[in-house]
Amino acid sequence: FPVTISTSKQFRGNETFDFISIASKGKFIVKKYEKFGVVDKNGESIIPITYNCIALEGDFYKIKLGDKNALYNDLGKKVIDFKYDNFMIYDHIIIANSFSDTAQLNDYDIYDREGNLQFSGKYSQFNYANDTLFIAYSKGQGYLVNGKGKIISPRYTNVMEVIPGYFKVSTGNNNGLMDKTGKLIKIGRA
Repeated sequence: FPVTISTSKQFRGNETFDFISIASKGKFIVKKYEKFGVVDKNGESIIPITYNCIALEGDFYKIKLGDKNALYNDLGKKVIDFKYDNFMIYDHIIIANSFSDTAQLNDYDIYDREGNLQFSGKYSQFNYANDTLFIAYSKGQGYLVNGKGKIISPRYTNVMEVIPGYFKVSTGNNNGLMDKTGKLIKIGRA
């Protein structure tokens, strides 16, 4: 959450805002007339004061316009357009998703940190496992997906990373240990 740094609500020069908070790298999230933007330490606009909400998430600004969100970098460049409900930002990738009101599957798009789309898919749930693997669920079954969007494992009732590169999997009363290639290493009964 932003930290308010000014009770006078006045920045350098004659510019005044309804709200000023620290962002990062000499930048500030500001609010004026119920709209948000980002300015630098000199009061120069980095992101125009035209948006419904702005939150700093790591090195990115999550910006809301209407009912959709976009991501901007700290230079004020739009990295991912306004079409998503949520973002999950990791060291090397960004998972962007749009929730469906009617379908059981949601749209997930996976981007690199520069905003280049890596792959897309429809899943009921999609989680980051590590730099090259994801755990996806659809129709009640979980499986591993690689960094190119390819399913690399059989489908299981449950998939959970227990240590980096190794996953506990289960189907019915059977449990197993699967490696990062999708190969079942060991199987046993619950």
